[in-house]
Amino acid sequence: MKRVIVIMVFTFSLLSLIACQKEPDIVPPHITGAKDITYYMGRGEPDYLNGVSANDNIDGDITSQIEVDLSEVDLETPGI
Repeated sequence: MKRVIVIMVFTFSLLSLIACQKEPDIVPPHITGAKDITYYMGRGEPDYLNGVSANDNIDGDITSQIEVDLSEVDLETPGI
């Protein structure tokens, strides 16, 4: 009897895990408002996210999760 109960509990647990799995999120977020920025030396750092928003088909508004990679930005050297 114990074996039957253990098998039933295991089967129920396995079926519960399978039922809870979500479809993979394969649609990328839609980002709007991204644009080139013209910066003039000596002025304050630009607001890179001004007017930028992001929406995802599953997670909705994800604007607060946008990260700006400034690793190759040099505001002290003239150039393009």
